[in-house]
Amino acid sequence: MDNICLTVLGVELDTVSSSFQELYAKVLHQGPLGQALSAINAFVPIRDLLPLEANKKFIDANRSLRQMLRDIIEKRNADLRNGTFKKMIGESRDLLTYILEESELQRQQTGREPWSMDEIIGHVSHAY
Repeated sequence: MDNICLTVLGVELDTVSSSFQELYAKVLHQGPLGQALSAINAFVPIRDLLPLEANKKFIDANRSLRQMLRDIIEKRNADLRNGTFKKMIGESRDLLTYILEESELQRQQTGREPWSMDEIIGHVSHAY
């Protein structure tokens, strides 16, 4: 998990949050009911509608993970724009940096953002 976090986000796992792994485990390692809900949700979007405890835990963990990713993305974007990221990490690259650099290049060429924050979160969260 440490290597994946470093490759995708460019940060050490222990610097993200102590609850990151716990939340990630809740999303990935669901019980039988949670797995059934995920399977059904792939065809019929019911996750947000069911007031079951397994569903609530999944939604809360997923929401918290997305907020952590949003914070990391916003910080990286700010660091890239003001030039402090390259000074901190050198020429090392990760998936998030490539996405944000490409996004900035597209924004400069077209005058609009190519990806929303939710799309970027989707890209980096599916890389795990």
